[in-house]
Amino acid sequence: MKTVRGDDARGLGPTQQGPHWIEGPHTSDRLDVGVVHLEAGGVTPPHAHVGGQVMVVIEGRGFVQTADERVVMEPGDIVIADPGEHHVHGAVDESHVIHLTITTGPHLIGEPPEN
Repeated sequence: MKTVRGDDARGLGPTQQGPHWIEGPHTSDRLDVGVVHLEAGGVTPPHAHVGGQVMVVIEGRGFVQTADERVVMEPGDIVIADPGEHHVHGAVDESHVIHLTITTGPHLIGEPPEN
């Protein structure tokens, strides 16, 4: 078992490869758990997670956007991206955002395939 206290999670910064991983990345059936910290206006590349993704906002204001909708997220909000759902997430222009990410399986970078 691992325990990460709230104050410690807030202090975890990004790495050059992306999230600060607490567990993983395994890109398998095991849980990948990380802390994502995006500066104001920062956005991830378009991507999807084969096993889906859960995001729990710890600090700041951000958003999650799919082809059909954009949702603002704030501390305490929980966002669930369905398996294979292409999306981006980022920080709004006037605030950074820190969120916990929980996924399983590999992720796919890039836009969804054309129909």
